[in-house]
Amino acid sequence: RKASFAGFRTGAVRCDYRDAMHALSSALMRRQRNGSDTGILGVHDLEIAIADLIVEAARFDLQAGYAEHAIGRLQATIEFDVSAQQQTNVPREKNATVRVVLGV
Repeated sequence: RKASFAGFRTGAVRCDYRDAMHALSSALMRRQRNGSDTGILGVHDLEIAIADLIVEAARFDLQAGYAEHAIGRLQATIEFDVSAQQQTNVPREKNATVRVVLGV
């Protein structure tokens, strides 16, 4: 969709990112619920893919001139991740989303 200049709309690309995030998140929740880490992508791989997609979507927003959207997306991801860690007692170093978003 990003390659077609004549029909390009940032909202449509954002919807594509949202749909991809939903698909990855659903797959991750299924894996975690089933307790299964087998298959093409394991839980860790899905976490990395989600984090990469968040960063890519933020980068797209920046390139499209929506810096506030990009910052808000990253800030919301970090805040959500930190609050989820506090509720589930997951150590920060084990969480792939924060590591990829922060680049650590």
